[in-house]
Amino acid sequence: MNKRRTLLCVLPVILQVFFLTPVFGEALIRIAVVNFEEVSMSYQSFQDMLKKNDQEKDHVMVQVAKANEEIKRMERDLAAEHDPVRVQRIQAMVATQKVELQTSYYQSMKVLDNQRENVISEARKAIYNAIREIATQKGFSLVFSENEILYASEEYVDMTDAVVQKLNRPKKP
Repeated sequence: MNKRRTLLCVLPVILQVFFLTPVFGEALIRIAVVNFEEVSMSYQSFQDMLKKNDQEKDHVMVQVAKANEEIKRMERDLAAEHDPVRVQRIQAMVATQKVELQTSYYQSMKVLDNQRENVISEARKAIYNAIREIATQKGFSLVFSENEILYASEEYVDMTDAVVQKLNRPKKP
């Protein structure tokens, strides 16, 4: 327990000596922050892909609604039917269509959810790569997410705008 307490007391001093003490008038570590949420919301191609995915989900929902209406129409026809053979045939068709609709819906949504996850994963990779490139170019040793910093003096640099600009810059062919 004493070793732990000693380490906790000495650690800030060690950090200050090795990382924060200026050498030849310049700090060893340059720190920047990025508002990851703002970058994600401002990353245009990422937002466009999410919007496309949402539109595809909406399209599936419209198709499901149309199919449900057709099933309801068949059920209304069934209620008016008096021929037992036709009733049985219509019941079988309705049951089959319900199963096919449910299967199709779940398969479509699973595919679209997987696509969305892939879009998010690729966007995260692009964002992290942009952060890494900008940090390297500008000489930053550490980059924190603004959403996770509990305290920061005014001596840090906010790279959020630079990351958004890099991500939204047209790709060279």
